[in-house]
Amino acid sequence: MRRPQLALALVLPAIAVALTACFADKGDDAALPPFTPVSRAVETDIGILVGSSASSVGAERGAVRLDARTLEELPGRIDIQSATLDQSGRYVAALEPRGDVEKRKTLLVYDLESWELAWTMGSLPSGQLQWEPNGLYLWGEACAQPGDAGTCRTSWDRGLWRITPEGASELAKFDFGILPRTSAISPDGSRAYVVGIDTDVCCGIDVKGPPFVATIDIESGSVDRTLPLPELLVGQPGNWFGRTDIGGGYWPAAVLSPDGSRMYIAHSERDEITTVDLENQQVLSSQSFEDGPSVMARLGGWLRGTFVRTAEAKSGAEYLRRLSITPDGQYLLVAGSQPLVTAENANPDDGIPLGAAGLSVIDVDTMSVVYKDDNACGFTLAPDGYSLLTWGYPSFATTPHGLRIVDLRTMESRQLFDGELVSAVAAAPSGRSAVAEIAGLVPGQRSVVSFDIATGDVTAESRSRSMSG
Repeated sequence: MRRPQLALALVLPAIAVALTACFADKGDDAALPPFTPVSRAVETDIGILVGSSASSVGAERGAVRLDARTLEELPGRIDIQSATLDQSGRYVAALEPRGDVEKRKTLLVYDLESWELAWTMGSLPSGQLQWEPNGLYLWGEACAQPGDAGTCRTSWDRGLWRITPEGASELAKFDFGILPRTSAISPDGSRAYVVGIDTDVCCGIDVKGPPFVATIDIESGSVDRTLPLPELLVGQPGNWFGRTDIGGGYWPAAVLSPDGSRMYIAHSERDEITTVDLENQQVLSSQSFEDGPSVMARLGGWLRGTFVRTAEAKSGAEYLRRLSITPDGQYLLVAGSQPLVTAENANPDDGIPLGAAGLSVIDVDTMSVVYKDDNACGFTLAPDGYSLLTWGYPSFATTPHGLRIVDLRTMESRQLFDGELVSAVAAAPSGRSAVAEIAGLVPGQRSVVSFDIATGDVTAESRSRSMSG
């Protein structure tokens, strides 16, 4: 089969996942059904880009088909939500319907080479999809009778499923909520790990007690160990460091070491990494890389007050981290977004503007920062494992950051598109080229530029066009 010239990674605002993938109507089906086959079309020589347009309360997402030479959009836009790419970048899996949390979901798996629906499966729980080398997983959370503000009138149906074209099998059931971007499957597929929260409400609301790392034995389907993390601030408490008129949202991230022995957790509201020894179930270290609020201030902000807004309320102060690790396990890559104003100086009537939290490259052996970019918010690692592409927060509230290519072997960087607002970047599977989405001055306008990663030379561009808005 002929590979597309540009097959690019997803840009998924995880906060939107946390706000929308809450609960669903379980319906009358006692078991999850097998897949429904869909015929494939003849492949065409095209490239693809998955774009994203996000706000503080939700997101619109779509996979856009592009001509590999001109970057002009071709017919066949795919609307997706809660989506994930497989390891090869060929297939994308998504849950539908979009924005409707009270119904069972349908899984759609698209073949991005043929630009056709490869297979589909109905009556799945709402939740988070995760595509690992050993399969597609769903961390599900369903409610037969949803209540107000994310509550469930009956009981939650929470569990882990593995999905194949032959059907969905339930691997485990548990009685806690999970945080987005913190789940992982061990390299041998025998265990699953996730940061859990004790709550009877969706979306990180009304968290009881500290979060914890849960270890799930996939063979037995049981949660055999939990490790409390009292220093980790998570979810949506009813205040923002004492401001009860403004709610806070705290969304950390986690990643496994390549050998599966350790979990690294990036705190949401400050530059800190907690390292967990999974085999011995102990916290090895919590390394801070920057001064931040004191422990008492963080815990006080969590424990004071109650939830006073819905998950969709505006003027929220959101802290978000994304975390990855290089294939050789040498470097942690952490970036994200956070409020541009402090709790003391914020005016809820003006909204809470978000800005870049910065990007740090952390040496795992020494747990020290070896490269830092204070203006970066997003990043992607090219398939070669050492070309790091970073860009700034996609908001007109911040200074355009352009794009930087960092060579992780030398920590030298190259600046591209200086003064322009890059909102999404994705690298081709070959690792030689990438595509950047650049926001225009008019809302909804997008420009698309492809470039050579090694040289930075622009190879094609399509200016002043609407991408994903």
